[in-house]
Formats: sequence, C-alpha cells, structure tokens
Amino acid sequence: MGGAKPGDRILDLCCGTGDLADAFKRHVRDCRIVGADFARPMLAIADQKSHGRTACWVQADALMLPFRDGHFDIAAVAFGVRNFSSLSRGLAEMSRVVRGGGKAAILEFSRPSGPVFGRIYDFYIRRALPVIARAFFRGRIDAYEYLPRSIMGFLDEGGLAEEMRKCGLTDTDVHLLTLGIMCACIGTKPEEAQ
Repeated sequence: MGGAKPGDRILDLCCGTGDLADAFKRHVRDCRIVGADFARPMLAIADQKSHGRTACWVQADALMLPFRDGHFDIAAVAFGVRNFSSLSRGLAEMSRVVRGGGKAAILEFSRPSGPVFGRIYDFYIRRALPVIARAFFRGRIDAYEYLPRSIMGFLDEGGLAEEMRKCGLTDTDVHLLTLGIMCACIGTKPEEAQ
C-alpha cells in the first residue's frame, strides 16, 4: 500500500466512494485517512459505505487542497489524475501536502505496449467496449465512451513519472500491473523540501 506504516497520515485524493481509503484502512493499522473529492454525492456514499469509520471525508478541489504544507505522510490517488484539469497543478498540490520523506502514489490506467497484447487491448478499449456498452447500457454509455478517450489521450507511465519529477518528487518508481493495463507511480518528496 505505497509503503504506508501504522500511524501514517494518508490523503486519498479524488477518493470517489472511498475504495482506496477502505483498502488502506484494512491493510495499515492505526493509519489516519482523509478522503478528499470535489463531488459531495461521492463523499456521502463513501461515508455511508464505511459508516464514518474509514476516513474523515472532505470536499476539496485537487488543484487547491485545503491542507497545510507537509501534513500527510502519503498522498495517493487511484484513477483520478487523468481527470485533473491541470496535471502539473494537481501533482504540485500532492507534493506540497506531503512531508519531506513522504510519498505520492498514483494508480492509473496505462496502455500495454506489447506487440500482441497491446493490439488486443487497443482494439478492445477503442472498438469493443463502446459496442458492448451500447448493447447492455442503453442510454447510459457516456462513461464507456469517455473512458477510452481519456486513457488513450493521457500520458504513458514514463510521461507520468516525468511529470511527478517536475513537481519535485524524486526516486520515482513505476510498476506496470495487469499486463500493463495499469501502472503505479510512486515518488518521494525529498527530506529537505519541507
């Protein structure tokens, strides 16, 4: 879970319905979690799902976080940075609210690059997924059309790691997951950058 330790203060940014916060709570003893999202209805679902026990839920814009510098040990986001209106500002805010020596962790969709699986994935995400969505979710397919566009139009894992470095995060590790469909990018804020 991104190197989290008991007692850590963790920010789940773009938390949605709180799934990442729940995972941290299950795997890291005595951690203190703040789930932040700009969508109040999502926060209400997160709070209801967890019965208020997982996190403190805060409505906040990822580009202007209402937390002091260096407040968190870890700032994490799962499948949210593609939706930042300014990637550099969002990453800079993640870096700002993490203490020196703390981590910024991003889980995001990626694009497999292998010659066979890459082509299969590209066909599925661009062609098959929208057709399947139309067949099963009549009238509610916007998300299934948006998802392929947002994935294919976003940086690959190397580009995301580079953007994290530009925002002052070092020792940026990239881990490809599920045959390259997802990636985890974890960067460290230098100790002296308090």
